[in-house]
Amino acid sequence: MMYKNEGGKLIYQYTKKRARGPKGPVTGKRIKGIPHLRPVEYMRLRLSRNRRTVNRAYSGVLSRSAVRKRLLIHEIILAFLVEEQKIVKKVLKIQKAKEKLSSKG
Repeated sequence: MMYKNEGGKLIYQYTKKRARGPKGPVTGKRIKGIPHLRPVEYMRLRLSRNRRTVNRAYSGVLSRSAVRKRLLIHEIILAFLVEEQKIVKKVLKIQKAKEKLSSKG
């Protein structure tokens, strides 16, 4: 861009492209808590580790809503698997009891 200074001279002032900040791959939303910089400026020399991440699971990768969804799905699957395992144990117990009865009788 060109600007006029106090003496009336035209000078160039170079501006960088505006950074939009990182987006999460799942929701496409901007990740909050991480500064909006150009990709080169995220390199280790320019930005310290604690400024590149936030304090949660999948910190610099997923947005808060994506993390909540992922954890919720994980909890649901885990609860389902626990219930399935209980059912399998009951079935095995019944089968063992039947085998004992058939071997005695």
